[in-house]
Amino acid sequence: MTDYQMRKEQTFLRNVRRNKIKAIIAYTARTVALMCASGTLMQTFLATLGFDSELIYLHSTLLQAANVLTIILASNWASNGSPIKRAAFTTIPIGLFFLCYVPIAIANQATLISYVLLCSVGVLQHIAYGLFTVCEYKTPYYVYKADEYGMMLSICGIISSVFSLFFGFVVSFLTERFAFSDIMKFAFAISAVLMLITFVAMGFSNAGQILISRYVGAKRHDLVGEMVG
Repeated sequence: MTDYQMRKEQTFLRNVRRNKIKAIIAYTARTVALMCASGTLMQTFLATLGFDSELIYLHSTLLQAANVLTIILASNWASNGSPIKRAAFTTIPIGLFFLCYVPIAIANQATLISYVLLCSVGVLQHIAYGLFTVCEYKTPYYVYKADEYGMMLSICGIISSVFSLFFGFVVSFLTERFAFSDIMKFAFAISAVLMLITFVAMGFSNAGQILISRYVGAKRHDLVGEMVG
């Protein structure tokens, strides 16, 4: 191996190690953002607009069904190409759909049109999230050693939980002072920004994938393990 090749591969090694930090940032940003996509915050938002419990339940069911069906039907979607790159690009529509909620929050009216828009945007957003999930699970597990992969998941889980609790606390604190729909229009905008951060963090985590792929293709799994620490 020439000096140039060694320097080039050493650069790749540094990039791969930085990927761990980027993975934590992406995971945390994504987890906090998706709090506004479904669950308690979205259900409270619908109730605040004036929709009854049956419509709120129907909305939640449609979103969950869209997500699960996408995961089932698109299970092979990430088999070709780079799962990491595809996962990164699926965060773009997820973020853009958050912005679609802002006008509904500003209008603050429980109309048939607003409900149809909420359901339509939510379904499309969860289809995109389903594609993201497929790509995420298709990411090769041998990129990290087994013990490091578990450690990374634990670190991401702990940090994202802390930020999620903080985000929830801030929303609860603001609820006592502002209308919930006003809070949510800013929360949706922040969620879109967080998904952009997720895209950037994941998109720039591919610097080492070329080298990893080359080592995997050459069946040099020892070098892959060496690369990721």
